[in-house]
Amino acid sequence: MLHVALINGPLPDGALFMREGRCTQRSSIWATQWPPISLAYLAAVVRDAGARPFVFDCPPAGLTLSGLAAALRALAVDWCLLAVSTPTARDDLRLAGEIKRRLPAVKIGAFGVHPTVLDREILDAAPAVDCIVRGEPEETVRELLAREPAEVAGVTWRDGAMARHNPDRPAIANLDRLPWPAWDALDTGLYRLPFSRRRFLCAGPSRGCAFGCSFCTAGAYYGRRVRFRSPVSLAAEIVRDRREFGVDDFFMWAETFTLNRAFVLELCRRLRHDAPGIRWTCNSRVDSADEALFREMRAAGCWMVSFGIESTDENVLAAMGKKIAPIDIENALEAARRAGLKTVGHFILGLPGDSPRTIAQTSADARRFDLDFAQFYAAAPFVGSPLYATASRSGMVSAEDFPAVGQHRATLRLPGLPPAEVDRALRRAVWDFYGRPRQIVRVLRTVGWGVGRQIAHEIGKRLRFGV
Repeated sequence: MLHVALINGPLPDGALFMREGRCTQRSSIWATQWPPISLAYLAAVVRDAGARPFVFDCPPAGLTLSGLAAALRALAVDWCLLAVSTPTARDDLRLAGEIKRRLPAVKIGAFGVHPTVLDREILDAAPAVDCIVRGEPEETVRELLAREPAEVAGVTWRDGAMARHNPDRPAIANLDRLPWPAWDALDTGLYRLPFSRRRFLCAGPSRGCAFGCSFCTAGAYYGRRVRFRSPVSLAAEIVRDRREFGVDDFFMWAETFTLNRAFVLELCRRLRHDAPGIRWTCNSRVDSADEALFREMRAAGCWMVSFGIESTDENVLAAMGKKIAPIDIENALEAARRAGLKTVGHFILGLPGDSPRTIAQTSADARRFDLDFAQFYAAAPFVGSPLYATASRSGMVSAEDFPAVGQHRATLRLPGLPPAEVDRALRRAVWDFYGRPRQIVRVLRTVGWGVGRQIAHEIGKRLRFGV
């Protein structure tokens, strides 16, 4: 029986980090370490293929390179599949080299948005990597365990000094064919919601994104055609997770959960009947839901919805391809509040078209919107996003910048808006939003005094160090 290691690798500074599709970011009290649904899906597929999976989510487990290498040796693994992201690519490829140096017989593959786009470049730069799994990985990995890389669609593989790029694999048309995530292969106690610290798991309703926002990598990984699971299958999976893992809290991991109204309504109906009392959160575009839909979600256990607002300047929104208007933002937030849902707004500062004036306006609007929580990010040219292509061509970012690329620190060099000014604006936006007496009281009422102290510590850290 093949032994297959599925790895979210450690970082040299020991930071918590998520490598999950389009979401690649450091964790904090604001962005908790999510249960790695990609690794859990792969574990289920590996098991289904007759092999034995071993999941190593190193950051939350506190597993170092030495500890990981010792575990891989003790388990006599045959394959290591590494999640690789733009912010951590150099560290991820160094990890591959260390594994190969210590275990030269092990085959090493890389997956994720970053290697999907830069497959040949990675094989050229990292001799330890034997192949790249491009796009959504499950069916490709299933075949890779049984066949030679040359025979598997969706793989780029090393043939001596050459990188061979096999034909693309079509996206999985019927997501219900996938086995449910094998959460038993992980320590689910490692994953806690921000604020409440309750254990939670992710559930995947759909894949793909029909929109083309400039900062996002979703289209490069899961494609532009949106595919939905059946509400029957998703509800049954949640019931299974509740029964077998004792979890009542879930995050609906989708590019836009509310995109298909009929799907959401049927799922809510089934959750009310089959899983009463669960709590869940999701995301939404501001133009894809209304008060009636939010009320159905609330009745089925949803308590908070996150909106990708990004900016409130019409020109910046148009330049990023968001295809929303400022009035859509206010209407959606008001509808969610009337339905009894908590609201989170996500904002990106330092996008092309931004200026000190537009950033100040977006920050002011974040306060005016009466949100329960807000997240502020620096625009990041992740590999696979349209912004990456634009920034690379125009000189807004260089190859030397990529070890620092991430949403916690600005790297884009815009006319009249240097990265240092965006970083100052990020710190100011966080303080201006959470430092208001009214917001302090609201947060404390939601999360309690104990967590409130943690939030104060986090704000202080961001203001001191700009992270």
